[in-house]
Amino acid sequence: MRLRTIFLSGFLLVAFLPAAVLGWLNFSAETGLIGLIDQSGSDSVLNALPLVLFAAVLIVALLSILHRWTVDPIERAVFELRKNAEGQRLSTINVVEGKGAIREFIDLQDSYNLMVRRMTKSSDQLKRLAYVDSVTDLPNREKFQDTLHRVIADEELLAKGGAVIFVDMDNFKEVNDLHGHDVGDQFLNSIAKCLSLVASQYYNGVRKKDDGVLYAPVVSRIGGDEFTLLVPGLTDDDALTVFLETLRKAILEPTSDLDFLHVSGASIGCARYPQDGTTIPDLFKRSDIAMYHAKSLGKNRAVVFESGIGTQTEAELRRDVLLAIQNEELFLEYQPKVYARDRSIAGVEALVRWNHPTKGVLAPNDWLPAISNSHVIVKLGNWVIERAMRDHAKWVEVGFDLRLSVNIGAKHFIAPEFISTLSELSRKYSFNHSSLEIEVTEDVLFGSGQSAADVLFRLRELGYTVSIDDFGKGYSNLARLAELQVDYIKLDQSLVARAQQDARVRSILSASITLAKELGCQTIAEGVETVRQVDFITHMGADMLQGYYFSKGMPAQNIVPWLQMLGHNDVHRQQAHLLESVG
Repeated sequence: MRLRTIFLSGFLLVAFLPAAVLGWLNFSAETGLIGLIDQSGSDSVLNALPLVLFAAVLIVALLSILHRWTVDPIERAVFELRKNAEGQRLSTINVVEGKGAIREFIDLQDSYNLMVRRMTKSSDQLKRLAYVDSVTDLPNREKFQDTLHRVIADEELLAKGGAVIFVDMDNFKEVNDLHGHDVGDQFLNSIAKCLSLVASQYYNGVRKKDDGVLYAPVVSRIGGDEFTLLVPGLTDDDALTVFLETLRKAILEPTSDLDFLHVSGASIGCARYPQDGTTIPDLFKRSDIAMYHAKSLGKNRAVVFESGIGTQTEAELRRDVLLAIQNEELFLEYQPKVYARDRSIAGVEALVRWNHPTKGVLAPNDWLPAISNSHVIVKLGNWVIERAMRDHAKWVEVGFDLRLSVNIGAKHFIAPEFISTLSELSRKYSFNHSSLEIEVTEDVLFGSGQSAADVLFRLRELGYTVSIDDFGKGYSNLARLAELQVDYIKLDQSLVARAQQDARVRSILSASITLAKELGCQTIAEGVETVRQVDFITHMGADMLQGYYFSKGMPAQNIVPWLQMLGHNDVHRQQAHLLESVG
């Protein structure tokens, strides 16, 4: 309005100024500045009046057009911009149009609109980056949490209940290591489509029943190989079991373009609302606990949260293991290995145990899976190596130079500092490299690509020996085994236990022993618990035996007394003494 007032004031001034000037000139020319206006002077003024009025009208018309071209567009632009500001939005304006518009105004409007469009596009891209996973195009963690918050904040939706499901792909690292990250991304995309399809099918089935649950499920990727699902209305125990089993089976089915992959399945954990929690932290934590429990049970299964399965997530367990190392809550036990041919002692395997301050001694399967893929496994592995070498040094002092084996996790085995730390500890305890056997599982050597092969070569070059632990437990890559030079193959106890009853398993066991011999490896049978198993596996050709039949794990201080009691290594004769020793 201020601009309009200024313009109109100038407008009127310019419009009537010519008339005033002409009148004044006429007046001054004929009568003088102080003379009286005579009749002839009046006639002259009246004669000039039409010209003055015409000039004024012309100027008014011209100024009116100028007002429409200049002031009106500016006022409309200011009005539109004020509306955008008050509405906290960014939108284009269209205040200058048609013929006769001033070119500079059109350029200004077009430049502003171009800026708005670019900023809107950038804002959309930022929102996409903030809420959409770039690999799978699924909602990401932030978007999933936002949706879950809206659901549980709605009293009606909360009352109807639902499920929050965590899906963690088993052994996904093998896909990246063996086939590259591009194939890994394709695999994640296929899993995303698989989960979305199962959720969509469930949703469509619910809608057909017209039971009022119309809030669509949400599938998201929250990072790495972890996915989450929000399924409102999924509360019935039987329906939940069916849904989770459908998810699990669907994940196992490879897509046509990825049929060369070996899919290990997924560990699935589920928490329900409102019974298991009504907040995002509670639901996330309990579904995470259920998922970790599925892992600890052997992976490739689904578990629904119950109070009896535990109260800690993987992250909390990792934190507690670090504290256990600092607080000296961990200790080692040693289980002997014996030669099959004469039952003499071949060495001992170090087994880590956790004496929890409130829960007592925890079984390894209760906590080791939680740290296997984190930096904590490196700290634990270094602690085990150092403690085992320290105990070994004490045995050597009294005349027992036993072969010692330690288990090393995948992340630790391929860690850049693994070899240097191992060598440093060997020097510290004057440990003979040839007396240490590094035990790694199949997935370490077969799933870590060239990194594992390089570490294996360096270890053998330094004089250490390497064994494949739990061979036959999972996916055994026999072709890959021929490429990697290892010293021992430890036959998993599941093969030993089933071979006597199952001819097919017996054939696998026999073939594994034969293959090992042809590759220059010795075989160690794990989990030997009965005389019958001892005789059977010895007849099959295994080189060494390990299991409860000979000895359970025992503290370091019991090793020397136990060996002294054995006398001439007659293990059978000393079985009673053994049980008494470790009792």
